[in-house]
Amino acid sequence: MRARFEATLRAPNMDSLFTATIASCGDVPELVTKVERLASRYANLVAACRAGLVWAVENGDPTDRDTPWGFVADALPPAPAGHPLHTPSVEGGGVA
Repeated sequence: MRARFEATLRAPNMDSLFTATIASCGDVPELVTKVERLASRYANLVAACRAGLVWAVENGDPTDRDTPWGFVADALPPAPAGHPLHTPSVEGGGVA
């Protein structure tokens, strides 16, 4: 796939560029599949981190910014409304 893309960068003339571009377009469905798979894995990772963070909060583990849970909280996107970690006034996904 990468070789076909790089061929478009090295095309010596418009005919070669057109041919290389058409060949490279065949990779679009595979790229879409990979992006979807990556998005799914990211969503699973965020869900697992949120679950761990909820557990930490419920069990009294410190979630200050300079603790491991604090780093997790800062890296998370904001929690959706209705989620136990949802705090509209906190930047990122952190815990209030």
